[in-house]
Amino acid sequence: MRFSVDDIRNQRFKTKFGGLDKNDVMTYLQLVADDFEAFQKEAAQLRDQLKKKDKTIKIYKDREEKIKCLFKTLCKEKGISLNELSYKDSVNENPVKKDEKIIRNSLDHAKETNKITKKGAEEMQKEILFLEKQFLEKHKEV
Repeated sequence: MRFSVDDIRNQRFKTKFGGLDKNDVMTYLQLVADDFEAFQKEAAQLRDQLKKKDKTIKIYKDREEKIKCLFKTLCKEKGISLNELSYKDSVNENPVKKDEKIIRNSLDHAKETNKITKKGAEEMQKEILFLEKQFLEKHKEV
């Protein structure tokens, strides 16, 4: 910066015959210095606010990263493909419909899991009956 507030306030000019009114010049310089000082204070305040906002942004970005990691982990655990939840879909799709789609997919997944479990249970039941029958037949012979 070429000037400081003190430079402006302490500036003195030589007087010449028919020159400017010294009091007018000094009053004007005082006003300029006051405005200059106010601008410097405002600039300092704005820099401080910017630093605070930068810190806040960093905090939110860190939180966003943690949430993304948690979301990916949750999707993996629940068997939900991230492709199903793509950004394109979320922009074009109504949030309620999107939620309904996720619930439908989850219910379909649960039904499929239930079918597999029932089928496995039925097969185990048949195996148990078969083994019991074999056991009984062997013990009848004895």
